[in-house]
Amino acid sequence: MIKTSNFLSSDEHSPNMPINPMPARSAQLSVLLAPLAAPLLFFIGLLFAGGFGFHGLAEALKLMFVVFAIGAPVSYGATILFGYPLYRFLLANNWFSTGALVVGGIVIGAPVNMALFHFVIGGQGHFFAEGGQLLWSSIVGAAMGGIVALMFSLLLYGPKRPLPPSADNW
Repeated sequence: MIKTSNFLSSDEHSPNMPINPMPARSAQLSVLLAPLAAPLLFFIGLLFAGGFGFHGLAEALKLMFVVFAIGAPVSYGATILFGYPLYRFLLANNWFSTGALVVGGIVIGAPVNMALFHFVIGGQGHFFAEGGQLLWSSIVGAAMGGIVALMFSLLLYGPKRPLPPSADNW
């Protein structure tokens, strides 16, 4: 029989969910911290791109505020609405791996960032963005989604996670 556990308490058992080898607190901590990786990655990318002509620390801090003011709510929303349910789905079907979660993050991140980009462009009086802009936006979104998923997995299991119980039955 497969041992099962509820997300909120390791003492409660649910027949639908396999036991998570880490305590529920780690999953909650991962949901709390991992989404910050997307706006941080975007901000660092903007700083290294240097196309905005920063004139000192004050300009960089203003940019950081704008990036986090827009990016953090979007990243948390995507994580809560799509990423965490994907994690639970993979775990429930015994398909969880860091690779599977990262691929899911890439698939989720691309359309989320495209929708955000379309919303920002639409707010400037343009109804549709050009194809190249949407392609670039989807690439950036896929990278950010993959990074958030990777950070989620690293925060949850660390660099090396224990083998699932089913892996013992080769």
